Amino acid sequence: MLECWDRKFRSYCAIKIIRNVQKYRDAAKIEIDVLKTVQRNDPTGKFNCIKMQSWFDYRGHICMVFEKCGLSLFEFLRKNRYEPFSVGLVQRYARQLLRAIAFLHTLKLVHTDLKPENILLDSTDLRKLDIKITDFGFSCFFDPAEGLDLQLGSPLYMAPEV
Repeated sequence: MLECWDRKFRSYCAIKIIRNVQKYRDAAKIEIDVLKTVQRNDPTGKFNCIKMQSWFDYRGHICMVFEKCGLSLFEFLRKNRYEPFSVGLVQRYARQLLRAIAFLHTLKLVHTDLKPENILLDSTDLRKLDIKITDFGFSCFFDPAEGLDLQLGSPLYMAPEV
């Protein structure tokens, strides 16, 4: 992700660039469809999923423009020498995470790559204690009658459905 200044809207944003390789482009188009579905069903963002503002194709590279968030939980812990979060903060993040996962399941969607690196602090203001789920690149829709047909994300962090 790159932090960029959006001259049109006069605000910072984050841009994820997908290389001009056909299999990556195909995966990016699926991710864009997933993100559009999430946003169509949660226009206010109350279910803690990252908001894609737009996307564009630049010389064959797919670029997705997102709202700017803070550090990932992993980066935040690393920068703080792995000091543990307070119990209250863990509970707050867990509630938000479970609410987000339950929402995704109502859409028949499995993230498959949920890990600390893909959970962002909602803001650079550390007093704001909200998180956002990001990186829907390995997500897939499922039909309970047919089971899951998915590409697995990071093997160290398997979703319970997997």
